[in-house]
Amino acid sequence: MTGAARADQWLAAAVASKKFERPDAVVAKNQVVSEEIHRQVDMDMARTYSKMLFGHQAPENEVVHRRQQVTNLMIKWLEGEETLTYMQGMNHVMATCFREIGEENAAMKVFDHVIRQADENLFHSDGDKFFAANQGLAEKLREMIGKESPKVAERLAEGDIDYLPMLVQNWLIDIFLHVLPTEAAARLWDHVLASEGESYEPQDSRSTHGCFF
Repeated sequence: MTGAARADQWLAAAVASKKFERPDAVVAKNQVVSEEIHRQVDMDMARTYSKMLFGHQAPENEVVHRRQQVTNLMIKWLEGEETLTYMQGMNHVMATCFREIGEENAAMKVFDHVIRQADENLFHSDGDKFFAANQGLAEKLREMIGKESPKVAERLAEGDIDYLPMLVQNWLIDIFLHVLPTEAAARLWDHVLASEGESYEPQDSRSTHGCFF
């Protein structure tokens, strides 16, 4: 799925979401974005590569312009967000939303929707809430591995290090965008957002994070 069909599907999922309804998500509320966060966004955007921004290699002047567009969208979203904060990896998510959607306000709506799909507290400024979200998702992943791949679960249990919280943070902080090829990650989003667009109702503990995993 590419082009207009993907954009329509992603936006429809964001607009129709019952999990989180925020019609004013793109309206700035004049939250103060600190200089430290501004610097972090700028540094991360400077490392956001052409394929993430365009889906292909582009001339450097176009890359610089697109990075600034995505930076502006990221800051605008932060100005309108009262609870969550910026974390490294959000640059990839915003770049992907703008690349596929093409219109700024619509891209921000999809961004706002997507980052909340596993557990929005992964992006919470409160460290305790972030830790609890990460640990909770790690336990869901452990449960799924135990059911689907008992031998893998046994090997993981034998180790001295619990890798699952690290995997959860690494995978979900930018919704798999840096661990999968660009188009493969977009197809994963297609699957999850298509389920939502069809009014998919998660069963028990298998909410959207289950679809991702």
